Amino acid sequence: MSNQQITIKDKITSLIIGAVAIFLVLGAYSAIKFYISRPETPKVDPVVKEEDIKEAKREIPIDLEKYESYRKVDIYPNGLVTPQDLIRACEDRKRIPAQCNVEIARITKVFTTSGNIKEAYLYIKAGTSRDGAPFGTLTEFDSIWMYVDSSDFGGHLLRSRAIVRRQSDDGATELLYNLKETPFVGLPYRDDAEPRMRDILDKRLNIPGEHFIGAFVSSLGVGKIYEMKIGYEGGEIKIKE
Repeated sequence: MSNQQITIKDKITSLIIGAVAIFLVLGAYSAIKFYISRPETPKVDPVVKEEDIKEAKREIPIDLEKYESYRKVDIYPNGLVTPQDLIRACEDRKRIPAQCNVEIARITKVFTTSGNIKEAYLYIKAGTSRDGAPFGTLTEFDSIWMYVDSSDFGGHLLRSRAIVRRQSDDGATELLYNLKETPFVGLPYRDDAEPRMRDILDKRLNIPGEHFIGAFVSSLGVGKIYEMKIGYEGGEIKIKE
């Protein structure tokens, strides 16, 4: 066999080895790329305790049934889309105090109470939208701020301490609180924060006379309160027109 034949054979062998190497490298790259970019499987693994389930199933229907059977006062009959002027004037660390108070006054409702209210619940249905998407549930970056009379009885409602926290059939967030123990937190909002508990029932609603109440969805998207109602037993609450 001539040297020329050996050289040609070596070249062919080298080309084959090179092609196989390239194929293996591309295949490994594709596999790594797929592994990195593939959707992560949710790691959901509940640990169920029978006594906890029984307690939760027993308490939630009782509070819902009470709220549904009580008289209602509708705070925002037409709902409330959070005004962008309010977000700009009241944004944390950029707050313009005088303008913020003006914007809060615009969304504040005046109500009167006779006192002698035995029990009261706050129900809120709210949602948010970003980049023109349909409204959906509140995210970890959204919260509901509300107050009665002053900041001492106000703040961001802690959703993890709501008696009822669920998604409605139309995709909004539904929350129910007992106004005897209303959980408020500051910023940054976190579901695991330790709340300030406020007795709005006895310290506010059961003081006869005129009071103020306001709320909005705090979001850098578009926030909307669909419904906000107080369900109560005993006494009388009236929204002033």
